[in-house]
Amino acid sequence: MTNKLPPSLHTLPIELVYRILDFLSPENILVSVQDVSTRLGAIVHTYPRYQAYNNFEHYSSEKNLAFILRSLYRNKTITTLSIFYTKLNPQEENHLIILLKINQTLINLNLYYAHIGDEGVCHIANALKINKTLTTLHLEGNRIGDVGMQHLADVLKVNETLVTLNLQHNEVGDEGTVNLANALKTNQTLLSLDLQYNKIRDRGGCHLMNASKMNQTLQTLLINHNPMSHLQKQTIRTVLNIKEIIHKIQQQNNQIDTISTSQQKNSLETTLTFNIGNLKHRVAGDEDIRYMASMMKSNNTVKILDLCDSQITDVGIRHICDILNNLKSINSLILKNNRIGAQGVHYLTNALITNQTITVLDLGQNQIRDDGARHLADFLKINQIINTLNLSRNQISDKGAHCLADALKINQTLVSLDLSHNRIGDEGERDFADVLAINQTLVTLDLQNHRLNERKVFQLHNVPYINKTTAGLDLRRRDIDDNQIYFLANVLKSSHVTEVFFTLNLRNNYIGDAGVNDVCDILDTFKTIYALRLDKNWIGNEGAQSLANLLKMNQTITTLDLGENKIDDEGAEYLADALKMNQTITKLNLRVNHIIDRGVKHISEALKINHTIAALYLQGNEITVKGAHYLADALKINRSLTSLHLRRNQIGAVGAQHLADALKINKTLETLNLGHNGIGDEGTRHLSDAFKINQTINTINLDTNQIEDQGASYLSDALMNNQTITNLYIWGNQISDQGACHIADALEVNKTILVLKIGLNQISSRTMNGFSDIVKTRMKLRM
Repeated sequence: MTNKLPPSLHTLPIELVYRILDFLSPENILVSVQDVSTRLGAIVHTYPRYQAYNNFEHYSSEKNLAFILRSLYRNKTITTLSIFYTKLNPQEENHLIILLKINQTLINLNLYYAHIGDEGVCHIANALKINKTLTTLHLEGNRIGDVGMQHLADVLKVNETLVTLNLQHNEVGDEGTVNLANALKTNQTLLSLDLQYNKIRDRGGCHLMNASKMNQTLQTLLINHNPMSHLQKQTIRTVLNIKEIIHKIQQQNNQIDTISTSQQKNSLETTLTFNIGNLKHRVAGDEDIRYMASMMKSNNTVKILDLCDSQITDVGIRHICDILNNLKSINSLILKNNRIGAQGVHYLTNALITNQTITVLDLGQNQIRDDGARHLADFLKINQIINTLNLSRNQISDKGAHCLADALKINQTLVSLDLSHNRIGDEGERDFADVLAINQTLVTLDLQNHRLNERKVFQLHNVPYINKTTAGLDLRRRDIDDNQIYFLANVLKSSHVTEVFFTLNLRNNYIGDAGVNDVCDILDTFKTIYALRLDKNWIGNEGAQSLANLLKMNQTITTLDLGENKIDDEGAEYLADALKMNQTITKLNLRVNHIIDRGVKHISEALKINHTIAALYLQGNEITVKGAHYLADALKINRSLTSLHLRRNQIGAVGAQHLADALKINKTLETLNLGHNGIGDEGTRHLSDAFKINQTINTINLDTNQIEDQGASYLSDALMNNQTITNLYIWGNQISDQGACHIADALEVNKTILVLKIGLNQISSRTMNGFSDIVKTRMKLRM
């Protein structure tokens, strides 16, 4: 009888060994199988799951770390070893050191809070002098002090593979930082160094800054949460950012479009951003600009040099002039929000005399004042290149404005000049008014934030460019009163103004009834204006009458905004009479006036005749149930109105019932805003009944209406039978969890609701979370 040997892992075919390995985790294979025999080890190293196993993590609750480290000696798959919150004993530490010396695969070593201290770092440092593969070393939270840092510094002088070093949450002070800085002066491989949460003060920070200037490779240096001054930290960051700019200029010579010190870092390869901190603490300063200038080499691809918010003074401007000599292709120089004075402007204009590329110069928010404006004026008389100049917020007065105005009599290239928010008065404005009659190239002159008086209106008479870049005349928030609108009307009616306007915006001024007559004169002159905004003025019934008389004949105005004025029922009657004749108005806004039911009656009668008005805004008046009844009667007949806004009136439940009856007949209204009207559950019931029948309403606003759970139940029933409502606003009511559940049930059936605003009720967070779950299942639903 032949003796059969039992099956053995040493003799099994590779396929069967693979089947066995399928039942083991990669960790178990590493620890228990790979070193059993030479043959089995060879098979393991060809096993696909094992080959893909390259990241090993060990936590404090796990055991056998020493055995695991020994298993990694000859491992060829693990590239990342992470040990978390495990205090290494001498045996484990010894195995780790041997591993670093003989393993040829490990790339990343992460020791988080292993408490190795200075002595442990010494052993790791000695191993790294031999190791040729490790590129990332994380030693966060290991109680490393100055002595340990000295050992690491010695390694950085000779190691040629380490790219990332993280030393967060240690005890490194100035002495260790000095040693580190000395190593960085010669190290040519380290790209990222994290020293956050240590004990480094200004002395150590100063050495780091000097080392950063000499080091040619370090790109990231994190130093937050150290006891050094904010200025020292900011200086280090600035040096690194300047180096990044220079590096990219040298390495990507054909891809650079912008050098910027703005707060936003643009990721496009055609944009280079010099970011010196967050918006609140951006600091560069003259010394950093000097350093930048010293490193800048000749380049012909940079188009924009943006050094805004950099605390540059007149001294720094001299260094910027040096940069301009090297960057010959710059066409935009942005120096906004610095500390540049008249002397700095003098330096700059002297440098720009020979420049043939810069067309945009931004000196806004500096300290140029009148002397600086004089230097710029002398420069503009001879410069034929710059077309855009920003001098806003520079404390320039009439004296400086006079110099600039004289320059514009000669200059034939400047297209845009921003002098907003300066100290220019009537005399300076008169100088510009005179020169604009001569200058034929200036398109935009901004003197914003000065009261629009007679002389400024006269300036408009002399500006041949007025609104060539837009389709409208925007004079909102200019403090224009009846006297000033008179002069404006005279200017615009003159034969000197030939432009075409489509919109006239006079909102938020002080125009009264007398001024409206002049507005009507403007509308008679410019027959193309289709949108007129007069909201937030002082217009009463007489002004409304003047506009009504105009509307009876005007055939172009489609939008009229008279919101937040002083129009009452009498003025509403004038406008209503005009609407009976006018066939072009599509949008009329009378919100927040003093219109009550009698005025609404006149408007409603007009709606029965008018067939063009589509949107009517009456919110914030004093309309009650009677006014709602008038409007409801009109809606039964009107076939053009698509949007009706009655928010913040007093129509109540009965008024809602009248409107609901109309909705059962009306087939055009799409938006109805009844928020803040006290309609309650009863009014909601009537409206809900209408929604079951109406097939055109898509937006309904019932916010702040004292609606309770019963009202929510009515709405729920309506939504189950309505397929047109897409936007429902019921926030700010008294709906509790019970009512919310009714709405939620409706959403299970209704698939057309896209927007549901139900907040500020009495709904628990648990129930609101239920709505969130519904939103997740309905991708288009927003709450």
